Amino acid sequence: WGVATQAARIRLGSKPMTLKDCFVHLCGTFPRRLESDIAILVKESGARLLKQRKAVISQASSKTGKLILLCNDGSDKSIPSALKTAVQKHPDTTTVVTPQWLFDSISSVEFQDARSYPPEGTLSTALWKLTTTETKGSDSFFETTTL
Repeated sequence: WGVATQAARIRLGSKPMTLKDCFVHLCGTFPRRLESDIAILVKESGARLLKQRKAVISQASSKTGKLILLCNDGSDKSIPSALKTAVQKHPDTTTVVTPQWLFDSISSVEFQDARSYPPEGTLSTALWKLTTTETKGSDSFFETTTL
């Protein structure tokens, strides 16, 4: 369904905004090419890539929009304590996943269940559990959002 519908929208001149109202932050180390590809995908899908920690912490503390933390190798070292605290206070507005979640969500034209994309690392995994149905019952933003 999703891909065919999206293809029809593109053909009719509608630009897909898969991640509209979302903010994405990269946690950990990413090869330059992958980081560049993610930046392009994020922009083209309607989201905003947040690079500065201050902006990420501010968004994690906000109740508007959805913050997506894409966690890769070494992500635990790149998550400041202020971000951890903000996510713990507002787990419903943040999703912690691996970069594969982004590629799968965009290619299938629907948000994938964050529970299927646990990151590695102790802190990343703890935040993932906090922001998924593992502990709170439902991943409400992505569970009810269709593209």
